[in-house]
Amino acid sequence: MTEWLLNTTPRKIVEQVYGGSQPLATIVLKTGGAPLDAPAYYAQIADIMLSTAARQKRQARCLVQAQNITSSLLRTLTVLRDDYLHPALVNDITNSGMAQRIELVSGFLLNTCPDLTAGILAQSLKSRETQSLQDWATQMLLRHGAVDCDLCDDEDFVFLRSAADFHRAAAEYHNSLADPDVGKLTNAAFGVAAYAVYQHEPLIVELTRMHDGRDRLWVVEGVHAPDNGFVSDWVEDEIRAKLRDRGVLSLAICTGSDDLNEVAEHLHFADPFGRHALRRRHRRLRR
Repeated sequence: MTEWLLNTTPRKIVEQVYGGSQPLATIVLKTGGAPLDAPAYYAQIADIMLSTAARQKRQARCLVQAQNITSSLLRTLTVLRDDYLHPALVNDITNSGMAQRIELVSGFLLNTCPDLTAGILAQSLKSRETQSLQDWATQMLLRHGAVDCDLCDDEDFVFLRSAADFHRAAAEYHNSLADPDVGKLTNAAFGVAAYAVYQHEPLIVELTRMHDGRDRLWVVEGVHAPDNGFVSDWVEDEIRAKLRDRGVLSLAICTGSDDLNEVAEHLHFADPFGRHALRRRHRRLRR
């Protein structure tokens, strides 16, 4: 028996165990005679080709249209959800590691985008051509994304919570909120940023999620006017004060007395206490 196993091709062994099914024999032949990583993969091929279950039928179509059958391909067929088991899509997935990454990102997108379905994702994957996985995910978020922000709207601030909100605000304020290269919506979807429309002035408030080693905190990242226009200090201070009342912090900066700051300015030192630099940093939301 041992000698027969050592000297017999995988195709003959599978035929002996599972019968002389022509489709099964054809699929085993696509391994090119090279042994698969483990005997279990041959059993997997047989289970797929002989099964009448819907998922296995999808997998069988992928095997029939594949040029080569490898252990990585079989792992890919195991990892992918049913909607992704399409020969053209599977053929574009180079290895099982990529399949796992696609599944991970898909799970995030389906949890983040209420109106998104696995069928829509499958269709977009088939038509994405040379798009990277990151670009594909960004496009899906820009079309279908929703933001699960834990900050409530009130009389002062209304937060952007959907892709439509981001597109509308980007058009109204002429900024980069919906720019895929900047990734504002992506950051919001991951919960590391939040954006709100200030109700008393045409301004967008940008918040960043930070962690101090114990708690997760919201911090004001910037206040932005339409077309990256000027935001007066007193309006920004008012906004920061309102947010502070809600537990949203502002980044601490070095500071000194007003007298010392005035002397430093007269001596042409560049704002040693950083107050003006901080305001300039937070004033613009890049177009």
